[in-house]
Amino acid sequence: MLNKDGVLIFDSSDIDYMYEEQELPTDKYYGEATCRYEYQKELTDWFKWLYLDQQTLETIAAEEGWTTQLIYQDENDQYLVQLSRK
Repeated sequence: MLNKDGVLIFDSSDIDYMYEEQELPTDKYYGEATCRYEYQKELTDWFKWLYLDQQTLETIAAEEGWTTQLIYQDENDQYLVQLSRK
């Protein structure tokens, strides 16, 4: 639940560089990934992760009634963004 004037702040990145030598998938968004962590030979269960490019985020957010504000972006297309209700 989010307070009336609350905001969401999160990071993401555009991973299209991972497809420089192959075509983007046609059956799903290219930023959808399945991951797991390992630490000291202990493994987590597999979980889904979404790397969302900035333009797609802005489009979907606007359609759903959110305003986006870019807080930070680096040279590798990693970014930090704030979402607020319109």
